[in-house]
Amino acid sequence: MSDSADTIARLERELEAARAELRARDELANRSRDMISRIDAQGRITYVSPSVRKILGYEPSELVGQVAHGFLAPAEQAPRYAEFERALDGGAVGTTVTRARRKDGTFVWLEFRTEVLRDDAGNIVGFQSNSHDVTARHEAQEALERSETNFESLVRTMPVPVLLHHEGTIALANGAFCAAFGFVERDLVGKRLGDFVEPADALAGEQQMLHADGTRVPVEVTVVPVLWRSTPAMLAVYRDLRERKRLEAQLITADRMVSLGRLAATVGHEINNPLAYVLSSLTLIEREMTKLEGGGTLAMRELLVSVKEGAERIRLVADDLRMFSRERTQTHGAVDLVRLLDRAASMAAHEVRHRARLVQDYGELPAVSGSEARLGQVFLNLLVNAAQAIPEGDVASNEVRIEGRATDGGAVAIDVVDTGVGIEPDVAQRIFEPFFTTKPAGGTGLGLSISQHIVSSLGGTLQLVSSRPRETRFRVVLPPAA
Repeated sequence: MSDSADTIARLERELEAARAELRARDELANRSRDMISRIDAQGRITYVSPSVRKILGYEPSELVGQVAHGFLAPAEQAPRYAEFERALDGGAVGTTVTRARRKDGTFVWLEFRTEVLRDDAGNIVGFQSNSHDVTARHEAQEALERSETNFESLVRTMPVPVLLHHEGTIALANGAFCAAFGFVERDLVGKRLGDFVEPADALAGEQQMLHADGTRVPVEVTVVPVLWRSTPAMLAVYRDLRERKRLEAQLITADRMVSLGRLAATVGHEINNPLAYVLSSLTLIEREMTKLEGGGTLAMRELLVSVKEGAERIRLVADDLRMFSRERTQTHGAVDLVRLLDRAASMAAHEVRHRARLVQDYGELPAVSGSEARLGQVFLNLLVNAAQAIPEGDVASNEVRIEGRATDGGAVAIDVVDTGVGIEPDVAQRIFEPFFTTKPAGGTGLGLSISQHIVSSLGGTLQLVSSRPRETRFRVVLPPAA
């Protein structure tokens, strides 16, 4: 009998200890800021801690016996129930973030850490979860994601070229960058920035950016450190310097032109003074020759004409130098082009004869309006340039050709064509710029610039029509004589 009493007493003590442990757990759950809940194998709530009042606004008694998934946001119910069924089949459980509905109809984000409850035989009988409110954290994450989305949208729509790179690897190229340098974004993302920019180790300042066509474009880059998808990155804003470089070159040229103009006015004056003496002396010689018996020999008369023409050409060269110091009104008249082209060809013959055959293909041409001396300078310059584009030593297979024809509008077009080496496209764009020359020595870079100025001042045009090897063609179009 005493043994039975001892057994009963022991069992009562163990039951009381279990009850005390359960009360301690409940007290701990009641004091916890987290919400502790249990659900059975049917998904119904069997216990929820008092902290549910603060988190969801319910009394614990209102939730016990209810289906747990019914208190989640509608969009969360199906995926969470699917997870519950997988867990019943022995699937993994762990931490889940989901949106739950409060009693007042609002929603909060809860993070659940779930563990499996088993009976003595090891069968799953339910689950216990420890959850806490992570709404602030989730909203902050959403705000960060929206901020990053807005930032990316801003970068992509910026009107200036922008690259975003992380540790030298390109992560984003906006539309303005792709348009400016001829790339497609997918060809850039993931590539090293150093493959496209020189110097490769420079972050900011003036650089050379590779264009899709293989050329290098001068750019100025400004770099700003940013966070890109929560990772430190560099935002590089590029400014195309091609236009600025072009303007700087023009300013330098303008400054040189001003200096040359000042010098030209002085030089032209200094040349013209002794030249006037030479011309007046030649005129006197010509008068004295007429007094001689027979007016002097034919050779002497021809030599005198040639000397006077040379002196006159010197005067015109000095005049052209003075053109840079001021604009002057020119006296125009009817010019016999055939006679003019014949004389220009004769004067250029010494430059052509060792390089090519000189072909004159213009027949009869109508008179044009202009200045004979200045147009002679233009065609002589074009013929000399054509000859110098042909290497010496192969006269038979090369030619410099003068072609002339009247256009439908009454103007006259004169082409100077050579079979030389041609002109590269990048050079062809600049040949009429003052001081630009490709001649290794002796070239001033003013010949074509002055020639174009002369033709334009006469109401005509001078342009490069073809720059291919074996066919470089300059065309002068002049208005007809009134």
